[in-house]
Amino acid sequence: MLRVYALFTVVVALASGTTASAQTTDGSTSSDGSGEIQGQGQMRDAGLSDEQARSHFRIGQALYSEGRFAEAGAEFQRAYMLSNRGPLLYNAYVAYRDANDLEHAIVVLTEYLRVTPPSDDTVVLERRLAAMQRTYESQLSTQTSVESERARLEQERARLEQEAADARARADAAEREVERRNSPVPFVVGGSGLALLAGAGVAAIIANGNISDAEAQCPDHVCPRDVSLGDVRASVRRPAITADVLLGAGTVTLVTGVVMLIVRRGGGDADEAPPVAATCDGTGCRGSYTLRF
Repeated sequence: MLRVYALFTVVVALASGTTASAQTTDGSTSSDGSGEIQGQGQMRDAGLSDEQARSHFRIGQALYSEGRFAEAGAEFQRAYMLSNRGPLLYNAYVAYRDANDLEHAIVVLTEYLRVTPPSDDTVVLERRLAAMQRTYESQLSTQTSVESERARLEQERARLEQEAADARARADAAEREVERRNSPVPFVVGGSGLALLAGAGVAAIIANGNISDAEAQCPDHVCPRDVSLGDVRASVRRPAITADVLLGAGTVTLVTGVVMLIVRRGGGDADEAPPVAATCDGTGCRGSYTLRF
C-alpha cells in the first residue's frame, strides 16, 4: 500500500511538470527591474476544455521550452481569446517578459490583473507591472532622444553636403572666370583688325600709285588713242575699293577686340560677344558697334 502511494505521488509530480513545465530562463529567480524575485514564473494550467485553445496552449509551451518566448506569448494569447481563461494571460506575460518585450508584457499583465480576482500574488504583480511601465517609459524616452539625435545628424549631414556642393560650384565658376580672363580671343580679334588695317594701307598705297599713273597717262582725263579711259579708271577704282573695305573691316575688327578685352577685364560675360556690323559698297565701307549698359 505504501508503494502505491509513492507511485501516485510520482505520477502527480510528472503531470504537474507537463502542465507547468515552462519556467523563467533563470529557474524562477529572475527579476524584471522591480526588485521582486520571479518566484511565480511557472506557467499556469488553465484547465482548458476547448481542443483548439488547448492546441495553442501546448504549442506555446513547446515554443517557450525552445526559447522562442515571443512566439510562445502569441500562442498563449490566442488560447486566451478562444477560452477566456485568465491564467493564459499570465503565461503570455511570462513569455513576453522573458523575450524582453515589455510593451506586450505590460498589456497582457494589465489584462490579467483586470480579469482575474485578487489573489496572494496580486500585490507583487502590481509592483512588477509598475516597474515594467517605468522601465518601458524610460526606454521610450531614450529611443525618442536617439531618434531626435539621428534626425539632427541627418540634417547636419545634408547641410554639409549642400555646403560642399556650393563650394564646388563656386570653385568651378572661379576656374571658368580665370579661363575667360586668360582667353586670347580678344588679342586675336584685335590682331586681325590690325592686319586688315595694314592691308588697307597697302591697298591705299597701290590706289594712290594707280591714280598717279592715270594722271600721267591721261592728263585732264584725256588719254592717248591706245589707252582706254575706262581701263584707267577701273585700275584706280579697284584698289581704292579694296582699301576702303579693308579699312572698314579692320577698324570694326580692331574695335571689337578692344571692347572684348575691356569687357573681359571688367568681369562681363565672355559668351556675350559685342554686336558688330560692317557693310561696304561702291561708295565706301561703314561699321557699327552696339554696347549695352
